[in-house]
Amino acid sequence: TTIGDASVDVVFTSNFFEHLPDKATLAATLAEIRRILVPGGRHDRLDAGRRRRWPAHRPRPVPVRG
Repeated sequence: TTIGDASVDVVFTSNFFEHLPDKATLAATLAEIRRILVPGGRHDRLDAGRRRRWPAHRPRPVPVRG
């Protein structure tokens, strides 16, 4: 992409990952998200009625606590 490395504070995706064709595409998408996030940045995801936050340093979703 044209987005620079470590240049974004937050990435938000909504109802997106379930439409990817395979695990390789999912892995590539997550790698791109990690690439553009600043250190300590976050990936917030909304899907299937659940909201989850994926900090750049964690490969698995972490539930958001309200």
